[in-house]
Amino acid sequence: MNRNLLIRTLTCLLTLIFYAVSASGQETRTVTGKVTDNNGNPLPGTNIVVSGTTTGVQADNAGNYSIVVSNPASAVLEFSFIGYARQQVPVGNNSTINVILQEEYVGLNELVVVGYGTVRKRDLTGSVASIKPAEIVKTASNNAIQSMQGKISGLDIVKNSGESGGGLTVNLRGNRSINASNTPLFLVDGIEYGSTIDLNASDIASIEVLKDASSTAIYGTRGANGVIIITTKKGLAGGASAKSKISVNSYLSFNSPANLPKLMSVEQDYLLIAERQRYNAEKATGAWGSTNLSDYSPETVLSNVISAPYEKSVYQLYKEGGVDWFDMILRNSITQNYEISLSGGDAKTSFVISLGYMNENGLLKNDALDRYNGRINVDHKITRNLQVGANLQYTYRDWDRRGDNIYSQLIKMHSMAQPYLSDGTILDRPSELAISHTNPLLNEVEGYYKNNTLSNRLFGNLFLDWEIIKGLRFRSVFGIDQDSYRRGTYEDYMCTSNYQFGRGSSFSALNSQGTAYTFENTLNYGLNLQGIHDIQLLAGQSARQNINETHG
Repeated sequence: MNRNLLIRTLTCLLTLIFYAVSASGQETRTVTGKVTDNNGNPLPGTNIVVSGTTTGVQADNAGNYSIVVSNPASAVLEFSFIGYARQQVPVGNNSTINVILQEEYVGLNELVVVGYGTVRKRDLTGSVASIKPAEIVKTASNNAIQSMQGKISGLDIVKNSGESGGGLTVNLRGNRSINASNTPLFLVDGIEYGSTIDLNASDIASIEVLKDASSTAIYGTRGANGVIIITTKKGLAGGASAKSKISVNSYLSFNSPANLPKLMSVEQDYLLIAERQRYNAEKATGAWGSTNLSDYSPETVLSNVISAPYEKSVYQLYKEGGVDWFDMILRNSITQNYEISLSGGDAKTSFVISLGYMNENGLLKNDALDRYNGRINVDHKITRNLQVGANLQYTYRDWDRRGDNIYSQLIKMHSMAQPYLSDGTILDRPSELAISHTNPLLNEVEGYYKNNTLSNRLFGNLFLDWEIIKGLRFRSVFGIDQDSYRRGTYEDYMCTSNYQFGRGSSFSALNSQGTAYTFENTLNYGLNLQGIHDIQLLAGQSARQNINETHG
């Protein structure tokens, strides 16, 4: 009896303890408060969430909120609002929690190059997009412009061909003209460059894209299609203990032909040639002469022997299988790039020296580009207010190309056309459908075709920057862009184009040199009123002269 009473007593005590613990664990509290900014303005729509749970509410139009919190002693409320720093507040014993969120300026204080100066992102009024160096070096390309592909809204970049060193078509916010150029204005360190940017990717500090009229107006009609501003890296300034820095960047990329035209299959070509022989009275003999075409028999026509050099019937060629002419001409290509730079400086002078080498193979065989780059950027402070510097780059290109009509010949080859004779020599006219269709492989024969271009380019500027008084700055820039190239082309009478049209051997040489001089002077006055208003006044002059000579 006593034992049963003891068991019942213990059971009741355990039950009471369990309910007490449960009640304690399920304690809830309603927490209210208001969310404002530094100026006391309410922040309607602020998200208030119990950390680690899905429980949350939003502040009303007056910034007030009310939220039910479980286990308030250990709960933490998270407050978040776009443009403001996230804040966490422990609930503890509080029933009212008022929060002041601090503005977050992440990225808004970054300087953006616009026109002839810089401005903070938060002060921008025009449409300007930026790309950081980390994004630029991720793209493996012979042209730095391709690093922007897919990263800037409204910017369309298309590679013109699969050949090495192929140019780009760049459009910003669509085409503006039917006949005139739609290419944006490209500037490197403030000097007009052109759309083939032969820069090492690791030499670029930033790329800014000016899209709308308010951003590009200062460039006049030159900026009608938008402006792309590229700024190269500067050296590391420091004291006597500053150390130089060596950077190495390299990549290996693989390219494959894509979106190739779908050609006729060997079965389709088989039927096409059979039909051609059926209606070609000159090819038929005996019973299959022009007066007896009604006696046509598919088996007999398909056994007809195609004239030299095949000496095979259509059916024999069909049984041997078709030829993939794209595979005969095109290839998977490899591009390799190597860059090394040295940067450093002291309290007055900073510098960057870089070297680069790139080897790019095109999708066509015997198509390759070798490019060598050298760059030096130097800045020197003569006095506290006077600075001079130079940004210079030299580029050498050695480019071997294929003929322009290779693709047109390629798509004319049917799959039953044999590229080689039985002894391994190239068959000059492999297509039975048209005698003018010559073998595109002829240009691969040593000595039949050679198209080589050697080019040298010196690009850069010298500048002077003088702060006359506080806020008043004078800048003078002299830029040069000297580009020379020599293109030599030899076409043997047996190369693809000459053999097709019955022309003899030919040689041509073209020598061209172009020099562009730029001279700019600007006077800029900047004034900040009480840390709230920024006023920028700019006056300047810009002159550009182009001199071109061509012989050949």
